[in-house]
Amino acid sequence: MDTRVQNRRSDLNEWFVRELNKQNLPKFEQEFLELLNFDLKKASTFEVYLKSNLKQVSDACSGHIRRLLGRLYRAQGDNTRAILWTRKALTIFEGVDNHGGMIQCQLTLSDIYTRRGSYEQATHHANSIIENPSCDQNDKIKAHVNLGNLEHRRRRYKEAETHFEAALAFLEKEPNEAIEAIVLHNYACLNVCRNRFTAALENFARALALFSQQEASLYRAHVYQAMSEVYSIQGQFDQAEESLSQARRIYAEGSDRIGAAYCDLELFNLAIKLKQHEDALDRVDKLAKQFESYQLYLEKAQLLYQAAEATYDLGEADIAEDYLAEARRIFQREENQIHTSMCDLLEAKISLHLGFPQKAKRLLDSARFVFTKSKLAEYEIECHLLQARLAPDSVQSKTILRLRKLLKSSVGLNVRIQAQAFMATYWHKKRQFKRAITHLMESISLLEESRVNIQTNDLRLSYFSSKTELYETLIVWLFQWSNPASKSMVFQAIELSRSRELYDNLAVNGTTPAALHGREPTLVEINRLHERMEHLERRSQVLQRQDHFSLIDSEAVRNELVVARQQYRELRTKLRDHKRLAVYFPFDWDVGELQRRLPKETLLISYFMRGNDLYRLELDHKNIRKRHFQLSSEQVSELNLLPRHMASMELSSRPDTITRLDRISTILVPKNTSSYSHLLFIPHKQLQRLPFPALRHRGRYIIETHSLSQCPNLPIAHLSLEKQSQAFQKPLFFFSNLDSDPKAPERETLAIKYPQAVWRQDFVAPDLLDDLAQADLIHFAGHGYFNSSSPDASYLRIAGQDLSLTQIAQLKLNKPFVNLAACRSGALALAPGNELRGFVVSLFAAGSSSVLGGLWDIEDEATGLWMTAFYNHIDMGIAKAYQTACLAVLANRPEPYAWAGLALFGGLPN
Repeated sequence: MDTRVQNRRSDLNEWFVRELNKQNLPKFEQEFLELLNFDLKKASTFEVYLKSNLKQVSDACSGHIRRLLGRLYRAQGDNTRAILWTRKALTIFEGVDNHGGMIQCQLTLSDIYTRRGSYEQATHHANSIIENPSCDQNDKIKAHVNLGNLEHRRRRYKEAETHFEAALAFLEKEPNEAIEAIVLHNYACLNVCRNRFTAALENFARALALFSQQEASLYRAHVYQAMSEVYSIQGQFDQAEESLSQARRIYAEGSDRIGAAYCDLELFNLAIKLKQHEDALDRVDKLAKQFESYQLYLEKAQLLYQAAEATYDLGEADIAEDYLAEARRIFQREENQIHTSMCDLLEAKISLHLGFPQKAKRLLDSARFVFTKSKLAEYEIECHLLQARLAPDSVQSKTILRLRKLLKSSVGLNVRIQAQAFMATYWHKKRQFKRAITHLMESISLLEESRVNIQTNDLRLSYFSSKTELYETLIVWLFQWSNPASKSMVFQAIELSRSRELYDNLAVNGTTPAALHGREPTLVEINRLHERMEHLERRSQVLQRQDHFSLIDSEAVRNELVVARQQYRELRTKLRDHKRLAVYFPFDWDVGELQRRLPKETLLISYFMRGNDLYRLELDHKNIRKRHFQLSSEQVSELNLLPRHMASMELSSRPDTITRLDRISTILVPKNTSSYSHLLFIPHKQLQRLPFPALRHRGRYIIETHSLSQCPNLPIAHLSLEKQSQAFQKPLFFFSNLDSDPKAPERETLAIKYPQAVWRQDFVAPDLLDDLAQADLIHFAGHGYFNSSSPDASYLRIAGQDLSLTQIAQLKLNKPFVNLAACRSGALALAPGNELRGFVVSLFAAGSSSVLGGLWDIEDEATGLWMTAFYNHIDMGIAKAYQTACLAVLANRPEPYAWAGLALFGGLPN
């Protein structure tokens, strides 16, 4: 407890009696108002003294006492009584021509009316001070702060900033640290709403330091309370809770029950943000009674409104209606029209959910009228969006024009995203794909922006579910759009949809992909910086086009861009020597470069699956083609069954299986393949399990007419196009003489062909890592154990020694060809977040250029024949040797089980 507060507690009564008897209140007023900032409970004890002496003092002193009572009630949160006493004081001061008293009353009324949402009355009182030439600078500053807070509450952020800038301009001429701290605190709160988190935290820190110098404990609590919002937005929920708890502790020490109650309300809201609805709702009744006892009626109504939203999110619409009805009664009694209209909007959503569209429409019309009149763009947009849900076919172009106009205002990111997506859907129905895709890409860009602005890896969970859906919608629309630009855009959209889904999963769980070192700079960071630069560049361009150009905004954007570029360059330098991250994420990648590097006689075929829809993209060194297929339930079933049938010796040779292959192949294999010698497949989702050599074309297996390979995604294909040695000067072989290990007849061929090779029988040799780092060909003849439900439990085994999936990913390889002659060594599992897991992905992450692996439990005899044929023809190139080996086994064992179970990943012709 501050010594100043302790001193005041002991001698304030004496001051009161002495100064009141003299009918001279300035000293008492000063000490009493300061006490409100330290110990509200102690200040409240003087309520009775003040009232009991009203009839014993002059009119002038009576005005001062009434003003102090108004300030006391305002601090207690009793706005109704605060207004009553302050207005009476104003009347008295006007009667005795007390100019200073009138100004103080107008400041108090402006603040209280702002809190109540009575913006016209608040503006009137604040402007009376600003326009009065006889008012001193400090009063004008306070009036600008009140107006700034008012515009902030109305979500008119640009106007609010103008008032705060005006206040700071006054302070530059005549500094006043006490008032400066208040201005910085309020300006920081505005910066939070404008996504300027760095500037907000800087202003908060400065305000906190100034308040500490003045020993203004309760003001420090205000700052901690506001800072918690920044931490909450940034996803740093532990820090947000800690900051709120610190604020609550200071309020409690200062006996400010109201401040502590506000913290309780915000802790409740934090629980709602974290989707801890059940825990939060358990506290509603207790908090409501607490606010009732403190006469914090508006806060109680806000609590009940939040509870209504939470229960509605939980699907308990009936309970939500009960909470909302009570909140509405309080808002109406407090004459808070805007919050009442917010209740109308939420009740309209509930009514629509319960199947009462007419009631929803009536409520929406009422709410939208108020929001339009009050120029609350964000809420008006929500009304239009809900109206469109009520009658989707009746949306008119004037609604779209109105939305475009409203979006020029400062509105929340989530509402802006929804509005852009809605307009995209409107234009898509009109078959105007260019407009539709423009709006949809803007919506996606805003989603990305939501995490670019947040300077942490923890993101708002609420954005994740819609992000994947928007990317998938974009891909579908790009396929429908005949514009040439859509062809290259769809490639990037597909890869971004893969990486974003994984990115979001990693951001939520705070984990790193198994194929990445924890100590390496993660893609989460480099991607954030890359997109942050793009966002800042766009922001700079927008600022230049605005009518009211802000030099402060522009300078801030330029400074942030310089910092982001420097951080990006430093991170890129660390990544220059390896491609590990590119296994997962397509940064620094584009279709044009892929086309330029693609061999002329190679056709790349990429797929995208969404429900029963299959989208196929074809890319060669000149052209891009796209096709869409609506699959029947029978075809979807065949796609899912074929990998299992191919893995069975009996089922793979049955005529009905071949018939199914023919049917599916007409969808998966383009007709115009005769002009290409090599096919590169990029599967998606369940297609990753398909044996592509067994696909059929014109009555023959495709491997009979083409060499082929596949890649888990386009970034890996991009990596595999890098030139690699075909001579293999430094082979490394793993063979074991244990009876329990495969005999591997190809070892004789390898011994003759590569006499300089290094031979290993286990994984425990001390110089093994050096041999692996130097090898350009690695052949493993052992056992593969792949666990599709828990990929981390997978391992390779030879001579009783195991090498885990994670250990493989951490190796450092120099672009070798890796041949895993082991069961299920080429199988892939789709982990949460669309993350591909398997030996193949781990090897590419470790630095391999191409990998050969088994899709199922391969047969030793057939595999030995396959491998011998492969190495006898490897001088022709990996891709051609792969085709030759498949054909060698096919000639004796026609069933796909015997020869199609080995998949080549990468291995493109030179």
